[in-house]
Amino acid sequence: MNANPASSRPTAPPHTDLNNAHRLVKALSKSPRKLDVTEEHRARALQILHALTSEAIRRGWKVVPPVQPSGHNHTRSTTAYAPPGRNLLAIDAGSAPINIRIRMQFRKEPHTPDHNEASRKSKPFSWDIPKWAFIPINAIQVEVRADPYSPTVLRDGPRKSIEDGISRALQKVEDATTKVLDNRRRAEEWAIERAREEKERREIEHLTWQYESWLSPLEKLASSVSRHHKVAAAVDELTAYANSLPEGTEHRRALTRYIAWANDHIDATNPARRFIPPADEMPSLAHETWRRSHSSTLEMHRNPL
Repeated sequence: MNANPASSRPTAPPHTDLNNAHRLVKALSKSPRKLDVTEEHRARALQILHALTSEAIRRGWKVVPPVQPSGHNHTRSTTAYAPPGRNLLAIDAGSAPINIRIRMQFRKEPHTPDHNEASRKSKPFSWDIPKWAFIPINAIQVEVRADPYSPTVLRDGPRKSIEDGISRALQKVEDATTKVLDNRRRAEEWAIERAREEKERREIEHLTWQYESWLSPLEKLASSVSRHHKVAAAVDELTAYANSLPEGTEHRRALTRYIAWANDHIDATNPARRFIPPADEMPSLAHETWRRSHSSTLEMHRNPL
C-alpha cells in the first residue's frame, strides 16, 4: 500500500490521443469496464497501455491478445494469495508473450467469515471459504506477468510514477524472451552433445565388436592349442614309458604301434594348421580402448538401471 500523501506522488501525464493506439488498446477504450480499475483511473490506465504498446511496437515487438498460462493459475481462486484480475494484452519480444495487467491496489487482511461461512467452517467441504480479504485502495498498479506467482509490479512512488517504470516493464518482457532463447540454446547444445555422445558410443560399439570378432577365434585357438599340447605331452609320457620296457616284449610292440598312430593324430589335429583367420577388416581399436569399453559393458550388465 502506498502511504504517501497525494501531493507527494508524481502527477499523471496529460491526456494521450488514442487514435493511433494499438487495436487492443482501442478495444479497451471502447469497453472501459473491462479494465480492472475504477472509473477515475480508466483514462490513465489506457494511457499507460498505449505507452507500453507504442514502445514495444517501436522496438519491433508484437502486441497480441493475452495468453493463457499453462497449468493452474492460482490467482483465480478465492482462497488464493492475490485478488482476481484480468490480463489485458500480451507483449512478445520474440519468443515469450508476457501478459500485462492493470488493476487497483489492494490491502490484504485476514478474511472475516460471514454468518453462513462461520456455520460451515467446522464442516467438511469448507475449502472454498476465503482465507484473505482484499480491500481496494485508491491507487492502481501495472503487473508484468512473466511469472504468475511473482509478477513485476509497477506502482507510484514518492519520486517516480508508474510511467517512469515503463522501461523496467519492457525490460522484463525482453528478459523473458532472452530466457526462452537461452533455454532453447542450452537444449540444442544438450541435444547436439547427446547426439555426439551417441554417435561416439555406436562407433565404439562397432569397433569393439570388430575387435572381438578377431579376438574370439584367437581365444578359441588358444583353448584348442592348450588341449592339443596336453594330448601331445601325454603321448610323450607314453613314449618314454614304452622306451623303458624291454625290447621285443609284446607290450612294448603294442605301445609302439599306438604311439605311431597317436603321433599321426597329433600332427593331423594341430589347431594352427586348421586355423582360418577372420576375413573382415583388421580392427583399428587399440587394446587399451577395447579393455575400457569391455569393462564398461560388464559393469553396465552387473548394475542395470
